[in-house]
Amino acid sequence: MKKKKKIIIGVSLAAVTAIAAFSFFGKKPQVQAPILETIPLSKSSLTSTVDTSGTVQSADSVNVYTDLTYTVKSVPVKVGDKVSKGQVLCELDSKDLIDTIAQKQSAININSKQSAQKIEASQKKYNDTKNNVDAGLHEQLNAAQERVDTSKSALEDAQKKQADAEKHLKENLNTQLIAAKQSVESAKIALDSAQSKYNDVKKHKKDDDYPETDDVVDELYLRPAREAYNTAKLNYDTALKNLNALNTQVDEERENLAKATQTAQDNYNNAVKSLKALQVTINQDLENTLNGIETDKLLSDDTTAKMELQSLQDKLTKCKVISPVSGTITAVYAKKGSPANGLLFVIEDVGALKLTVKIKEFDIANVKVGMPATITSNSINGKEFKGQLQSISPTAVKDPEGKTASSSKTKTAASNSAVELLNLKPTFWFWMKIRDFA
Repeated sequence: MKKKKKIIIGVSLAAVTAIAAFSFFGKKPQVQAPILETIPLSKSSLTSTVDTSGTVQSADSVNVYTDLTYTVKSVPVKVGDKVSKGQVLCELDSKDLIDTIAQKQSAININSKQSAQKIEASQKKYNDTKNNVDAGLHEQLNAAQERVDTSKSALEDAQKKQADAEKHLKENLNTQLIAAKQSVESAKIALDSAQSKYNDVKKHKKDDDYPETDDVVDELYLRPAREAYNTAKLNYDTALKNLNALNTQVDEERENLAKATQTAQDNYNNAVKSLKALQVTINQDLENTLNGIETDKLLSDDTTAKMELQSLQDKLTKCKVISPVSGTITAVYAKKGSPANGLLFVIEDVGALKLTVKIKEFDIANVKVGMPATITSNSINGKEFKGQLQSISPTAVKDPEGKTASSSKTKTAASNSAVELLNLKPTFWFWMKIRDFA
């Protein structure tokens, strides 16, 4: 059984009125009466015919476009070729695109590897430092703690020495101070007595209270009194010097002990301060390392780059223009060596045709669904095939100025066999008669 060719005939009806009416006017000539001939009357049907024309179109037509502008590398098909869905219609030059994809992929791989290495190194540094701190194995932290412990022990020793020395001063050195003070007091009494005696001798000598001569008085009374005074004065000075020396010694000892204690205190305070500062630094370094890891992870996110790569790969796929349907190529706009952009091919199902016509506005009121239509074309040697009007579009066609150019479209079903219509092709011109039998 031969496969029938599907024909859908669309008729656009134009709204143009063409009514012809005529009459003859003039003077009647002076002629003889005509001889009349009569025929019998009979009943018959009146026929109203609407004539129009148009071009054959495919009912299923697909335009193949591309949004790429690469040069057309090859066009293995031509007008009239039958193609299958998925068949390559043309191929675009994708060399530069392939190079760009390779560079993009290489950059993604390198960046991914470098980022992974950097994150791994940072994570290892963080883990090692954290583990050492938690396990008490951090060298710098341990050294700082050791300085704190050593300085604390030195401070405690200095404080003990100072306390012991103060106790010693109170218990032992106090006795020496008392003795020294008593020596000063005794020497002062002796000095005052010797001073008084010496002054008395000098006064008696001056008053000539002595019967002896001055030389004898000097020898017997004045010189011994003077020597006794000098000796008492020397003893007093020595006792006072010893007391002052003992006080100075005590003060210096106390000052030295206080300085030693303060130095030990300062060393301990500095050690504690250094330890705390180091702990803060280590914790800050750990936090910075963690933040750096998170930042590196964000920077290593290659989602955007992969999306760009995917876009390029999609373009590469589109460099092979594939037929979206099966059918016959009726137009080829792709040209080898020229940039590809926009419409490249038209693919149509030449087995499913439709006829589009325009009818004058006057005739639109006479066209109704179900009316018979007769179509003919030079491609079928003027042979007529019949159809029936199936539908009328509810809207009219507008011209560029918005005015009604034609009525709504209609569809007509053909009744002829497919064999009779084999020579009717898209873009062929045809004539149509739509008849209304009164």
